[in-house]
Amino acid sequence: LSAVSGVRLKFTGLHENYVVVVSCIILIVLFSLQHHGTHRVAFIFAPIVTAWLLCISSIGVYNIVRWNPSVINALSPVYMFKLLKTTGMAGWVSLGGVVLSITGVETMFADLGHFSACSIKIAFSFLVYPCLVLAYMGEAAFLSRHHEDIQRSFYKAIPEPVFWPVFIVATFAAVVGSQAIYIPEVNWMLMCLCLAVTIGLRDTNMIGHAYGLAVTIVMFVTTCLMALVMIVVWRKRIITAVSFLLVFGSIELLYFSACLFKVPESGWIPLALSSFLMVVMYVWNYGTLKKQQFDIENKVSVDRIVTLGPSLGMVRVPGIGLLHTNLATGVPAVFGHFVTNLPAFHQILVIVCVKPVHVPYVTEEERFLVGRVGTKEYGMFRCIVRYGYKDLLQENYDFENRVVLELIRFVETEEEPSNGIMEEADSSTQMVENQNHEAHTLDHLQVMKLMDLNLGNLDTLCLKDESIKILSARESGVAYIVSHSYAKAKKSSSVVKKFAINILYAFLSKNCRGPDVALNVPHTSLLEVGMAYYV
Repeated sequence: LSAVSGVRLKFTGLHENYVVVVSCIILIVLFSLQHHGTHRVAFIFAPIVTAWLLCISSIGVYNIVRWNPSVINALSPVYMFKLLKTTGMAGWVSLGGVVLSITGVETMFADLGHFSACSIKIAFSFLVYPCLVLAYMGEAAFLSRHHEDIQRSFYKAIPEPVFWPVFIVATFAAVVGSQAIYIPEVNWMLMCLCLAVTIGLRDTNMIGHAYGLAVTIVMFVTTCLMALVMIVVWRKRIITAVSFLLVFGSIELLYFSACLFKVPESGWIPLALSSFLMVVMYVWNYGTLKKQQFDIENKVSVDRIVTLGPSLGMVRVPGIGLLHTNLATGVPAVFGHFVTNLPAFHQILVIVCVKPVHVPYVTEEERFLVGRVGTKEYGMFRCIVRYGYKDLLQENYDFENRVVLELIRFVETEEEPSNGIMEEADSSTQMVENQNHEAHTLDHLQVMKLMDLNLGNLDTLCLKDESIKILSARESGVAYIVSHSYAKAKKSSSVVKKFAINILYAFLSKNCRGPDVALNVPHTSLLEVGMAYYV
């Protein structure tokens, strides 16, 4: 909006509605291009921003030389203290607008995904900061001779011959500077919010007030977290971290206190949005923890299910069942709920647990942890699938065959226990990492060929009977058993808790992307089991 609004200087009769429409069109195009990835935007980020910085610094030098060369003295911080001493309360409140001169610089940290920390330090120290200082000094020099042009001083300070080139560069710089991490749903929500703010406020000053308050809060929170990092991660002395917090935190609190005067105008917008998001995240976190607590407290004993099998009329059907759960140990309560209502489960049952880990990527060799649940006669396994926070699931990823491959690898390399039972600390499961397999382990292509062979030809291959049983079950089909747990607040709960659990958390759970999407489960193979629990 600020970039496009400069066109009204050339077309004075242009209504602000047209500026808002053009700004909205640019926003829609920008958000529509986000799905191509920030690396595509980063390709043109450097040349456009470099051109933009060189433009504003050159214009700054021009204005300094032409209008007021003595403005260079403003580099001294003495003038800052003189201003605050002379203006008093008004000068302090003006800091809420002054802070806008440094907002946006913090986005250089967002470029750590594209550039190294060293390159960002060099670029900021020797290019960005000098160019910004020259640009603001030039604008100050222009304003010292043109007090009446305070509202649109940036565009009015541009020399006439280069106005349109600078206008175009400014618009492109605003676009590439608005890149963000792409998450489909979040991307469209951000677009709607940006359009609402642009159409609702229509004023760059009002948007600036909201933006300034948001950024100063982010800066102060970052400083507080940085102090914790210095103590916990870097193991610095507490006095060092406290000194850092006092020096930088006091400056940021000064600007933050000045921005609070902008809350009645438009500063309430980031406060309202952040409060809403905080409530949503707190409710989601609370409900998820309660669900996990319920699952842990209601684990099912496999021995008991097998013992009750004859009385329930339980049968084993051909095929492989993949039971999804968040538990890394034990058998989830949904399995007991499933077999008591439908006393049958698959010949081979695999309890699958997808776990995110605190590393960027997990190699395929380290992704799967396979173990046995109960005795060999049960035909039950556990498979923990690990993903890094930057791992992306490919659409053509053959999850079923990967699981079968890991099961066969486990069976072929498993050592026979003396008592016939695989034991674990708190469950009857033994985890064996596939990277520790011996040299005779079947490779991926070999097992894929086995899956495509006629089962009648498998007799001649050196596979254990259990491996052949797994391949036979794979040929019969694979079914995914996914739990849909529904949280409900107890009748004795407060009205606030009932609203949070029965309405807000229920809405979030219903619209949350389930494990069937993450694992690319075909709908024809999906079996959902509903289960309610009270918190």
